[in-house]
Amino acid sequence: MEVFNVRQFMVPFLLLVALSATSFFLVNAQGDSEPVLDDAGNPVLRGVNYVILPVGGGNGGGLRVTSAWNETSPRYIGPNADESALGSSVQFSPAVDPKDNTIKISTDINVKFTSISLYKSSTVWRVYRNVDQQTKTLFVTVGGIEGNPGRETFDNWFKIDKYEDAYKFSYCPAVCSNCGNICGDVGILTEGDGGRKLLFISGGIHPLKVKFHKV
Repeated sequence: MEVFNVRQFMVPFLLLVALSATSFFLVNAQGDSEPVLDDAGNPVLRGVNYVILPVGGGNGGGLRVTSAWNETSPRYIGPNADESALGSSVQFSPAVDPKDNTIKISTDINVKFTSISLYKSSTVWRVYRNVDQQTKTLFVTVGGIEGNPGRETFDNWFKIDKYEDAYKFSYCPAVCSNCGNICGDVGILTEGDGGRKLLFISGGIHPLKVKFHKV
């Protein structure tokens, strides 16, 4: 008769419990992170309209969609040339905990322009991977998919992080752990000599410092 070894059963069982508990606490730690605040000191909320304003001079006005060169070119995002302009309003929606309307620091979110509509394109932010470019520059454009976190949508998720006395956007989605994402902060790239200012992703740049104003 085979003797049942309790210890052989208990060790893997306890290990499974420990791993499950660790996963539980990690998920909840993301949900329990600090809220993002607007420029009035109030929590930034899901489904509420805000404009994103650069902090400090020289970076233009509020963020907007730039003009496309033609119908097939990407619709890039950048600051308004007029520093007094508010730009286009956006809404944020987090990837986790749909019952919590507060946008939290360093959690995956969709960003969607709400005051504009575009022909044959959504207004959801995404990372544009132009494989034909030798520079492999990753720009921030519209045309993304809202919701459905996972492999098929990982180009559409951004984070808001604290940066000095304000905030910055970063790209390092946690919605797909094995997608080989390139992580970096969102900064400004200026085309040519004094050309358009466009949002792009790079790990070695000075991030664009921003604040959020409720409209």
